[in-house]
Amino acid sequence: MRLGDLAAPLLRPAGPPAAGARPVERVELAECAETVRAAGGDVLLVAPAAQWLPDAVEAAADGFAGLVVVGGGEAARRSVEAAAVPVLLPRPDAGGTAQEVWGRLLERLAAAHAAEAREARRRSQQTGDLMSLLQRMLEDPGGVDALAGWCARRLSARVRLLRPGADASIDDEGARRAVRELVAGASGGPSRTRVAGEDALAFRIGARAPHAVLLAYRARPWEPEELQLLEQAARAAGAALWGEDVRERERRSVAAAEAARSVGMQYLMAGDLPSAEPLLDAAVPALVAAGAGRIALLEAAEGEDRRSLAADVERTLAGQAVAVPSPGDERQVVVLHTGNGPLEEWLLPLVDRAPHRAAGVCRTTPWLRAAAGYQEAAAALALARDGPPRLRVHDGRAPLEERLGLDARIWAALVMQPLADLPDQEREDLLHLAGETLWWGPTEAARLVGWHRQTLAQRLDRLAALTGLDPRRRWQQSALYLAVRLAALPPPPVLDRTVTLRQVLDHPGARAWADERLDGLTPDLRETLAAWVAADMDKDAAAAALGITPRAAYRRLGRAVTATRQELTRYPGPASETALALCVTGDVMMGDVPAMEDRHVSGQAGGGERTVDVSEVDTGRPHVARVYDYLLGGNCNWPADREAAERTLAINPHTTTAVRENRLFMQRSVRTLTAEVGIRQFLDLGSGIPTSPNLHEIAQGAAPGARVVYVDHDPIVLAHAAALLRSTARGRTAYIEADVLDTRSLFSAPGLRDVLDLDEPVAVCINALVHFLDDDEAGKLIRDVRRHVAPGSYVTLTSMTADYAWNLIGSVQAYYSSTVSPLIIRTHEEIEALFAGMELLDPGVVSLPDWRPLPGAGVPPPPDEVNCYGGVARVK
Repeated sequence: MRLGDLAAPLLRPAGPPAAGARPVERVELAECAETVRAAGGDVLLVAPAAQWLPDAVEAAADGFAGLVVVGGGEAARRSVEAAAVPVLLPRPDAGGTAQEVWGRLLERLAAAHAAEAREARRRSQQTGDLMSLLQRMLEDPGGVDALAGWCARRLSARVRLLRPGADASIDDEGARRAVRELVAGASGGPSRTRVAGEDALAFRIGARAPHAVLLAYRARPWEPEELQLLEQAARAAGAALWGEDVRERERRSVAAAEAARSVGMQYLMAGDLPSAEPLLDAAVPALVAAGAGRIALLEAAEGEDRRSLAADVERTLAGQAVAVPSPGDERQVVVLHTGNGPLEEWLLPLVDRAPHRAAGVCRTTPWLRAAAGYQEAAAALALARDGPPRLRVHDGRAPLEERLGLDARIWAALVMQPLADLPDQEREDLLHLAGETLWWGPTEAARLVGWHRQTLAQRLDRLAALTGLDPRRRWQQSALYLAVRLAALPPPPVLDRTVTLRQVLDHPGARAWADERLDGLTPDLRETLAAWVAADMDKDAAAAALGITPRAAYRRLGRAVTATRQELTRYPGPASETALALCVTGDVMMGDVPAMEDRHVSGQAGGGERTVDVSEVDTGRPHVARVYDYLLGGNCNWPADREAAERTLAINPHTTTAVRENRLFMQRSVRTLTAEVGIRQFLDLGSGIPTSPNLHEIAQGAAPGARVVYVDHDPIVLAHAAALLRSTARGRTAYIEADVLDTRSLFSAPGLRDVLDLDEPVAVCINALVHFLDDDEAGKLIRDVRRHVAPGSYVTLTSMTADYAWNLIGSVQAYYSSTVSPLIIRTHEEIEALFAGMELLDPGVVSLPDWRPLPGAGVPPPPDEVNCYGGVARVK
C-alpha cells in the first residue's frame, strides 16, 4: 500500500507534502529510541512526541517509509525538523495516543491487503481464456520460465523472460531503453530492436506497471505467424505471472491478518478490550463483545510449524476461535474461544494427531481478566506435558486471592490507597500491567501484552513508589503481587479497619490453598524451597544454609519445579506464590512488610447510596447473582456459589452456553434499539453484578448521549455499583437500590426521574429475571412497566424454557430451587403471553441465538443447549 493511500483519511503531512508514492508493508509502534534507529524497509513508524524522539529521528537512516508523530510540543516540532523521511501527524479522529493511531493504521493496512487480494483473484479469473492456447506449456513444472524455453525451442531463437529490474543484463543500450519503456508502460509494444547484432522483439507482459518483458532475438527475420505466437505466449505468461502475484498478495493478506490477530490478543492480555475488539471480532464476530470466553494453550511438537497448527485449529473450531502463535513461547499457539461448546473435546483430536503435542484449557473467563485465564491455561498445560492425558482443563481450584476473606480486600484497599487520586482508567492500566510484570517478569510480560519491557518496568517502579512496597525485596514483592491480585477483585463492602498481611494469611482459605500448592513435595524438597525463599531466592546461599553443594541445590530445585508443576525458578509470580505458601504453613518467617497503619480508606464502597453492612452479605449460602457471575467466569463469588454452579453444570454442562447467549442477546437487542429504533433511555431491572461490556457501554457506544438506570435490591450488587456508573461525558448512568416488584416506589424514585424522562420512550430490559418470579409476579411486573412508560417504549425479556430438554431442565430446576432460588420454567406460549398487548419485533419470541444474529456469526448453538427464549416488543 502506498503511504499516501494509507495516510489519506487518518493523517496529514507535517510541513511539506509527504512522499505519498512510498510503499508501506508494515506499521510498527516505536516506544523507544532503539526502535527508531533500527527501522528499515517499507516500515511506517508511529511514535509519541517524547523527549528522546528528535535525537533518534536524526540518527536514523533514510531507510523507512515514514514517521507518524503523535502529540504536540517542542519534541514534535524538533522531530519534524530532524526527520529525513516523510513525517505525518494524526487527524483529530485518528486517536489520541500512539497506540490508538497504530491500531487504526494496522486495521487499515490489513483491510487494504485483503482488498488487493480480492481484486487480484477477480482479475485472475477474467484472464483465464488467455491461457487456453498454451495451457499445456504452463502446466510444466517450470511454470512461466519453462514457457520461455519452449518458445526458444519452437522458434529456434533465444527467448528470455525479464522481470522488472532485469534489463541491466542487456548489453545493447538501445535494447535496454526499449525494454525499460515497456517495463514502465510508456510503450505498448511489441518493440523491435537489436540485441547482440540480432533482430529482437520485446513484448510487454501484464496489465499493470511495472511490467515483465518477453524478449526474443535471433539472426534471421521474424515471420508474421511467429510474431503472433510470441504475442500469445506473452499473454499466457501475463496470466501466469498474475497468478503468482495473486498468491503473493494472498500471502501478504494472511500475514497482515495474523499480525492483526496477534496484536488483538496482546491488547486483550493488556486489558484493553476496546482496542482488541475490532481486531479479534473481525475474525470471529462477537468474540470480545460477549465479554467472556475460554483460553487454551496448544503446544506444538518439536520443530512443528506453529502457523500451520494455528490454521488447523481455526479450521477445526469453525468460526468459534482465533488461534495465534504465542509471542511468549516459540512452541505454543494461543487459542481464544467464544466459550460456546466443549472446547476440550474439539481440541483433543488435534492433540492426539501428533506425538508430543499437549494442551491446557482455562475455565470460562471474563476478557477483562484474560491474563488470569492465560495463567490458568499455562498451569493446565504444565500438567498435560506429564500426561496422559495430553490435554488438561484447569481444575477449577480458586487462586489464593479468591479464597481469602473480606479482610484481604480491606488490606489491599489500604495498600492501594495512594492510587485513589488517579483517573479510573489510568489506575486500572497501571494495576493490570504491573500485575502481568509481577507474574511473568518484564521480558515475558512485554511479549505477552505487546509493550516494551522498559515501559513495563517503569510502570512497576511507579506502582512501587506509590504503594511503598519495593518489588526488589522478596517479601515486599510477594505482598505487592498479592495486593495487585486482590485489587482486581470487587472492592470490599466495608473499609473501616486496619488489617495486616499476617492477618490476611491467617485465613483458613489461605491454609487450604498453601497445602494444595505444596502438595507432592518431599521433605527434602520442601526444606530446600524454604531455604531458597529465606535466602531471597539465592540458590548458592540456600545451598550454604543447607550444607549441600550448589549443584545439589540446583537439582533439588529442578525436582521441586517438576513436583509442583510451577515455573517457580523462571517467573517471579510462581516464586511469590511459593513464598506465601511456605509462610502460611510456617516453613519460613515473613520478612519486613509495612503494616499500612497510617492509611485510611473511606467506608463508602461502590458508589451506591449507602454503605453496605458486611452482615448483609451472606457468603455461606449460594446467591443467584454470584452463581451467575461464576458461570460468566467472574470473580465476585464464594465457595458456596462455586459449588452450586458446578453442581448445576454437572446436571447440565451447557449452562454456560445459556448464560453467554443471554449476554449476547442483551448486546444485540440494545444495539438494535439504539442504532435502528433510536431509543436513548434504558432501564435495566435486576442488573446483577457488573460484567463488561455492561448495558450502558453498549448503548453509549452506539449513542454517546444515552442514559441508563440500573435497578437491583441486593447488597452484593450495591458493593460493585461503581462499575455501573462510569458513563460517557454526554450520557448518564445511575444505580438505584429498589425492589423491582414495588414498581410504584421504583418509578417515583428521584434517582430514576433525575436520569430518565418517562414522558419519552424508554427501553425496559427484563433479562434473566422472570424465571425467578411466579406467574402473578411476572405478569404484574410487566403490566406495571407498561403503565409507567410512554407509548413507543420497548420491553426486552429473556426466560428459561424446557421445551427442548424437559428432563434435563427439570433436574436443573429441582436442584436450583432447593439450594439457590425458586426457578420457574415456562413454555414458548407462556413466555409469548408475557408480551400480550405489545407489538413484537421480528423474529418474535425465539431461542436467544436466533434473535437477529450478527452477519457472519457462524453456526449458533442449538436450542436444546440454550434452553432460553427471548424477545423485544413495542409498547403501544
